[in-house]
Amino acid sequence: MPKVVNAGELANYKGSAVLTKVDVDGKVLENAEFKVIDAEGKTVIEKLVSNETGEVTATELAPGDYQFVETKAPTGYVLNTDTVEFTIEAEQAAMPKVVNAGELANYKASAVLTKVDVDGKVLENAEFKVIDAEGKTVIEKLVSNEAGEVTAPELAPGTYQFVETKAPTGYILNTEPVEFTIEAEQAAMPKVVNASEFVNYKGSAVLTKVDVDGKVLENAEFKVINAEGKTVIEKLVSNEAGEVTATELAPGTYQFVETKAPTGYVLNTDTVEFTIEAEQAAMPKVVNVGEFVNYKGSAVLTKVDVDGKFLENAEFKVINAEGKTVIEKLVSNEAGEVTATKLAPGTYQFVETKAPTGYVLNTDPVEFTIEAEQAAMPKVVNAGELANYKASAVLTKVDAIGKVLENAEFKVVDADGKTIADKLVTDVSGKITVDNLSPGKYQFVETKAPTGYILNTNPVGFTIEAEQAAVPEVVNAGELVNYQGMASFIKVDENNVPLPDAEFELIDTNSGEVVKSGLISDEKGRVSASDLAPGNYAFKETKAPQGFVKSEKLLTFTIIDESDTFVSLDLGIFINKAEEETIIIPPVKPDKPDKPDKPGKPGKPGKPGKPGKPGKPGKPGKPGKPGKPGEPGKPGNPGNPVKPGTTWTPTPNGSIKPDGPSESVLIPNQPTSLPTTGDNPMDRLFVVLGMFVTMMSAFMLKRRPKKNF
Repeated sequence: MPKVVNAGELANYKGSAVLTKVDVDGKVLENAEFKVIDAEGKTVIEKLVSNETGEVTATELAPGDYQFVETKAPTGYVLNTDTVEFTIEAEQAAMPKVVNAGELANYKASAVLTKVDVDGKVLENAEFKVIDAEGKTVIEKLVSNEAGEVTAPELAPGTYQFVETKAPTGYILNTEPVEFTIEAEQAAMPKVVNASEFVNYKGSAVLTKVDVDGKVLENAEFKVINAEGKTVIEKLVSNEAGEVTATELAPGTYQFVETKAPTGYVLNTDTVEFTIEAEQAAMPKVVNVGEFVNYKGSAVLTKVDVDGKFLENAEFKVINAEGKTVIEKLVSNEAGEVTATKLAPGTYQFVETKAPTGYVLNTDPVEFTIEAEQAAMPKVVNAGELANYKASAVLTKVDAIGKVLENAEFKVVDADGKTIADKLVTDVSGKITVDNLSPGKYQFVETKAPTGYILNTNPVGFTIEAEQAAVPEVVNAGELVNYQGMASFIKVDENNVPLPDAEFELIDTNSGEVVKSGLISDEKGRVSASDLAPGNYAFKETKAPQGFVKSEKLLTFTIIDESDTFVSLDLGIFINKAEEETIIIPPVKPDKPDKPDKPGKPGKPGKPGKPGKPGKPGKPGKPGKPGKPGEPGKPGNPGNPVKPGTTWTPTPNGSIKPDGPSESVLIPNQPTSLPTTGDNPMDRLFVVLGMFVTMMSAFMLKRRPKKNF
């Protein structure tokens, strides 16, 4: 039997495959993990890990089609989901070769961000960093190119954020991060992650324009200045909602500056500062600067009297530069303050329309200005003080020739006759002043004349006007004259012919003192005495004109104490009688006496002598005794016997009337026919009768028949 030929052993082998793990640059990658799946997708080997040479080896594979499938990427790399297919041939001579499945690359991913502004314009030179999920910076100093692109390469799978670290010039740094993810598994080379666009913004700010009551104000105009004071925006106008909006502002500090206030309001020179932050998340919020108030101005006036005392209840109006009333019925309070509010810029005047009770209305307006520009709330304009005054009046006391008179005493009465001031005495300049007078009508009334003068009963009226500008002028009530009296008469003869050169003296009948002497009648016979104080007087003749008999009678009169006019008394005429010639009747030669009777019968011849008794021619030569002609000068009132010291009082018709029973004596310009003074009608009758008797006696004696003795 043939030996069995020992053909030896014939090995059957299972096939093997190797895969090399590299990165995009061909660097071998350790620790990538794979599985192998068959044609049906069934996992036949798993947990295959690349070694330090990047090799992943699958062994003991039956003939068939297989795939390497990465199940875990090396740390920091994207798992490549692409499968690497290979085949274990069914027939191979001897030991099969290891199938080289080639290389499978692991990649790190990339992300790109495009930098633009709000209008989509690409922005160059923005700078970014990339942080991972733990906030750790994995890439920095990424700068946008001229296409605005910021690219972050070599990113392992994971979640990341682009974070802007520096904005393009003039733009706000957008602090909002842009998140993106590098997927852990990607087929073949990962696509660049498009992190979309990242916008840089310029800032905006809004200011709301209101008045003090919060009412929004339209048409206020503003500009915006930067930190260097340079105007960056102008002609910004508040809209109907009062909003002023400034846009396109780069980060920085700015100020809103009002350049034109709404009509009727004060321009507020306060600036409103705001900041556009350099970093803001996403689109910056519009900076709300808040409200900016426009105010209307105010003014206050303090009402005082001349001593600075506050005056309540003065009433005012305010007028503008055109004289138009803009506020009225403003009343001073207990502190004297009159306040005008809500005034537009401009020039105004406080005008008093009603003075406090008892004061003169001050017609001076008080001007003030509400400035067109003021910082913040305008200060209240202090228009100062406006004084109300009580007025004064002055009266000057003079005599008839204008000489000022001291020590006249007065009172002042109002329109109702009520005394409001008394015991007012004229000073050395003759002036008397009364102060603190309310508006109204008044009178100065003299209550006591200066010594030696007649009290003037005429009141002097004056008015304190209700309205006067500033300090009222002292009302000059003028002059009030005090007079001294005057008396005169005319010296005439019996035929009313004026007699010059009669000399008189004036006697004060109360004291008996001679107050004036040497008063001589002028060519018209006038004798006058002036500057006479009130009192009782008498003219006494001290020397008669040549050829006339001096009268022993007194011509009395009175200068009254009170008068409303000049006192001048015309005492009429004063008659001087011519000196009488002595009538000498020559003695009558007596008849020869009869022869005496014969003696023894004496006595009888005496009888015929009886008729001679009436004759007694020697004795009739004393004719003056019967008339006592030296006493006829007693007339105080021409033609009427007047007792010395008799007084006269002025009457409404201009006459002066004696206090006792007497006829009136008229003052000048009053026609009068008065009996002459210095003689008595009865005395003249006695003289005539005496002369007649004497002459008849002489005649009878002459006719007597002669007797023969």
